[in-house]
Amino acid sequence: MDWYCFCDNIKEILELDKYKRFDAINWKIDDKNIIISIELDDGIILEYSYTKNKFLKEYLNNNNNELSIIYKNYYEVPISIKNEHFPIMPRYDRVIGKEYSDDENELKYKIDTPSNEFLFKMVELKIRPNAIMMLRRLPIFEKMREGKGKIEKKTILDLLRMVYRDCITLKINSIHVQDKIMFEHLADAFIFSINYNMDIGIRQTYDLENIHERRINTRFRNVELEKISAPKRIYKKELVEQYNMASITEDPFIQYLCYYHILEHFYEHVYKEQLITIVKEQLTMPNFSIKKDKEIIKLIDRIKEKIKVDKQNFDGDELESLELVIKKYIDIDSLQSKIEENNDQLVDYYDKQKINFSKGIPVNFNDKENLYKNIAKRIYSTRNALVHYKSNDFTQKEKGMYRPFDDRPELTKEVPLIRILAEEVIIKNSIIF
Repeated sequence: MDWYCFCDNIKEILELDKYKRFDAINWKIDDKNIIISIELDDGIILEYSYTKNKFLKEYLNNNNNELSIIYKNYYEVPISIKNEHFPIMPRYDRVIGKEYSDDENELKYKIDTPSNEFLFKMVELKIRPNAIMMLRRLPIFEKMREGKGKIEKKTILDLLRMVYRDCITLKINSIHVQDKIMFEHLADAFIFSINYNMDIGIRQTYDLENIHERRINTRFRNVELEKISAPKRIYKKELVEQYNMASITEDPFIQYLCYYHILEHFYEHVYKEQLITIVKEQLTMPNFSIKKDKEIIKLIDRIKEKIKVDKQNFDGDELESLELVIKKYIDIDSLQSKIEENNDQLVDYYDKQKINFSKGIPVNFNDKENLYKNIAKRIYSTRNALVHYKSNDFTQKEKGMYRPFDDRPELTKEVPLIRILAEEVIIKNSIIF
């Protein structure tokens, strides 16, 4: 990242072009300087500046495209702390700023606000802050002072530290030279130790999208309480229990499997229905007679062959049963509409994009003949990648396996599809009262 790239990225992540009509916020960027001034409600002006000369002295190219700083003796990565119901900052206070020494191995660990190097890395990768038009919100976080018209001079790094105030990193300093893999092992071990002993619940953040994950809104629907009618149906208890379990967690892994169990509940029923249909079709054929042993044996053989083929091709009859459940309970036009209501980009995503971690195939909504089969294959391959994510079996690894942190963003996109299917199945197996 050179000076000009740094300037362009600053403009983009801070959305500076949107402030042209705001008198309280002014900025100027040229070949040598960045100056951003913000007037607070108390009349004090904060001036954040930076020069090209300072940039050339302070920025060190870390030569990696990951959200981490790695040198021979230093490692820094973002960490996340998750609490689903309460603010988490008091829990951060138990570990922030404290240094933990391993004198035997000559290592020092520290959980703290990002270093200047890490702030540069966030700008380089164009990590956006949580809030839209963040500069308008800065007065909320700046303490009011006396001295109207006074100008307080700060650097652009001070501004970035405020903008990325939610970001916390783990820093490891080593006397001895370490490679990336060893630093990752040390980070994992330290985080495990903190969680084991303090029950705080921190983890290393491996992907760019989830650096601020606790702020991400994953609500599927948001209806006002007074607009909800009293229930008019009775639902199967075992299905509702699975649905409620998915609703109280934010982990897409648990959500996906809960919704899958709802579909799975009907596998045996729909599969038996299909076998009954095959038998009825054969029994009602004009050339069939219970007096012809040959015809009866042929029917038995057909059923046996059907079961045998299913076991060979579909890991038992699960994939075909899933397809039958979807055919029985899901209207495709309605499915597309419900997906669009949740996120209008997901229909196109399911239609064209495969799932990298599970090898799940695109749905292809235009392929009406194979549509149900494609949906079933996408879901079933994902389910297998989740269930077998700890497997050492080479064949299963080839089919696809889920990595809890790396693949979480991709799995999150798959939850709306299976949730809608599960909801339809629950509703269509309910009774009106």
